[in-house]
Amino acid sequence: MSNQYSTSNYSIEDLGKVGPNGEQLFKIQLDFNPGWNAARNFGGQFKLTLDPTQTGTYNYGNNGVPIVSELASDATPTAGTYTFVANGQNIAVVKSGFSSDINYAINTNLIPTFTGTAILDANGKTYSGDSVPTYSFRLSTTGESTVQNPKFIVMIPDGFTATTGDFSFNTSGYSGTASVKELGNYGPNGEQLFEVSLTGTTPNFTTNSVMGSVKLSPNFNGQTGGSHTYSNATAPLVAEVSNYSNTTYGTYTFNTSDGAVTVVKSPQTVNWTDPSNQAANSSGSVTYTIQVGKEQLPTTAYTISNIKVTPVAGETSSDAGYEQLAFSITPKQTMQDGQYIDVHLGLPDSNGNIEDYDSKLAANLSLMTPNKLQIATAYNMDTYYRIVFNSEATDYTSDNNKLTLNPILRWGIHSLNNHPLVLIKVIPILLI
Repeated sequence: MSNQYSTSNYSIEDLGKVGPNGEQLFKIQLDFNPGWNAARNFGGQFKLTLDPTQTGTYNYGNNGVPIVSELASDATPTAGTYTFVANGQNIAVVKSGFSSDINYAINTNLIPTFTGTAILDANGKTYSGDSVPTYSFRLSTTGESTVQNPKFIVMIPDGFTATTGDFSFNTSGYSGTASVKELGNYGPNGEQLFEVSLTGTTPNFTTNSVMGSVKLSPNFNGQTGGSHTYSNATAPLVAEVSNYSNTTYGTYTFNTSDGAVTVVKSPQTVNWTDPSNQAANSSGSVTYTIQVGKEQLPTTAYTISNIKVTPVAGETSSDAGYEQLAFSITPKQTMQDGQYIDVHLGLPDSNGNIEDYDSKLAANLSLMTPNKLQIATAYNMDTYYRIVFNSEATDYTSDNNKLTLNPILRWGIHSLNNHPLVLIKVIPILLI
């Protein structure tokens, strides 16, 4: 303060521990009326001692108990009033319109809420050869926190791979450091998982978020081909280990060789670049396709028969309807590895394009022989299926074998949780 006052100008009275949480209350009485200008302001300082019996979190501000106030009899209540009770008497005070909230914790942990996001530049794109998307992420939280050395899980999108050396970080504004450990392929579809550990406090969204990026490499194979979608409804691309964050927006559990790892989700785990205009748990998602197959078969290489389309009505809001397509494929030639047939469900236009009846296909499906040998895969390609033969199909489409495939494929929301049934019948040909 700019002025010096003697004890003859003021007195201090201890009113006891009469605050709403047992706070100690002091009354300071002046022999003059303090002013806003430097010549008449008055300030003081208390030397505090920690009460070891107290635990919890505390808040003081305009909406609650004022930490500094003036008797209502001496001031105009422009910012509201509050009443203390001391020695059996009500003490009405007025709040200051210039105060700000004070939040702190005593002998307790403050757990923040995870607000990180993954930025995957892949939506609507198809990848093959050496093409890869850019992939970055933000590690951040909101809310008061006493957490130290938090850990996060970053999942590599299906169809791509990375090493710990492919990670880079921008920790400007953050006082700690970041390190990366590979956990293995424990995502729901075998995606790689990496654990990111920070040394220091939890990064805050508004003050010191930690930005990271991963250099991806292609990992296109029979297991990763087809369409892939990530959103708030799927396993999160980036998440915080549950020990370090509130579970406000749900959890997910990865099962690793070292045991279960439970993580908490962000309100928007995919491409949440503008939180002020994107509501929590909004429908942000990313869908991309990994190209599969080497050669499209001409229609002269097979015959299609027994086509039947069946619409199935939904009965409840959680049991939506779908369209089911059943048909038979009979090859006319020996099938080679990588040859494929595309299966659409829709209306062709005059330009040869397909107007799809529906979307949201089922997961990739293995086509097996009766003796459990896989000879093809029906890949979900986002709006259509691609049946791709492998090298085993050669033996079942040549010489004495005639192969008939009778797939049942589904389009529609319901198909996400109900994999289509695929049947294969092998009919021997009698040679005379």
